[in-house]
Amino acid sequence: MPLVVQRLASRVDLLSTLRRQVRESDGADLPVGSEHELARRWKISRHKVRKAIDRLVAEGLVERQPGRGLFPGKAPLIVGTVQVVMGNLAWETMGWLTTGIQDLAEERGVRIQTYDAHGSFEADI
Repeated sequence: MPLVVQRLASRVDLLSTLRRQVRESDGADLPVGSEHELARRWKISRHKVRKAIDRLVAEGLVERQPGRGLFPGKAPLIVGTVQVVMGNLAWETMGWLTTGIQDLAEERGVRIQTYDAHGSFEADI
């Protein structure tokens, strides 16, 4: 399954999208692409792409293979799961916050499962 590419505005968006794509690749040895190719497809600077890729390489999610490009690395081991009930995930800011928390936690080996209380915390518990 080829990795989906979309237009992104910032390095943060690029990091989140690449993390998600690499995790969804299920260990398949599909190329992520080269820095030049990703910059051209996403219409962002190669500098932003390089910074994002450097971070993902440090996390072990992506590896550079000289002459071949970028490939998914070994995904970090998930050592625990935390379940969280959020007040209302339909609120756009809560969605961004949840995505950021999940990305940060998975970098550290923790999976966050979120549940939407739809504005009624007591009913969801």
